[in-house]
Amino acid sequence: MIDGTKFVKCRKAANLTQTELAKQMGVAVPVLQRAEWEVKDLSLPMAAIAAHIMGCKIEDFLKPVKMS
Repeated sequence: MIDGTKFVKCRKAANLTQTELAKQMGVAVPVLQRAEWEVKDLSLPMAAIAAHIMGCKIEDFLKPVKMS
């Protein structure tokens, strides 16, 4: 769901470190690291909070859904 590379770009564009973003989101830094490394996704509500804090749209860092 989360494209780690795009997520990092959004975070850096907002001039936030992992620690700063995690603190504002109320989560531990490893939660963001796992999302950025695409090991484990953020929930949609947490992704929406991250987007709001970073000043971007959630679509800016989500992977496209493939319909078959």
